[in-house]
Amino acid sequence: MVDCGRGAVSQYLRAGLSMPSLTGIFLTHLHSDHIADYFAFPLLSAGAAGAAGFTTPVNVYGPGPAGIDSTVAVAPGPIPGTAEMTELAARAYAASPTFFMKEHTGADPIEATPTGSSHRQASREGVSDTPGRGDPVT
Repeated sequence: MVDCGRGAVSQYLRAGLSMPSLTGIFLTHLHSDHIADYFAFPLLSAGAAGAAGFTTPVNVYGPGPAGIDSTVAVAPGPIPGTAEMTELAARAYAASPTFFMKEHTGADPIEATPTGSSHRQASREGVSDTPGRGDPVT
């Protein structure tokens, strides 16, 4: 999958592809029109039990930090790259997969989904934000 703009999950499924068939995500840049559905892949798959969800880790590749500070008042500090953006999204959307897991009907989106790919605690394995490199940060 190259980029995950609005509607990416719907179009992916409409094309007849299944979540378990997703083997990688490459984000060309982090503008909202290229990442709007990025975290929807693991979030929606987290509620799918067994073979309907992700069964193997999926690597994610994308740009690193922008190297400049945000000008958005409620989001001060450096603009994050792919790995930090993934961690921030996981924290922001933690309620849904937590409830699924408490009900024993879902999986942790960071443990077995595209954004995390064996992503445990602060590990960034499987999520690359090093521009120009083809392998994930370990």
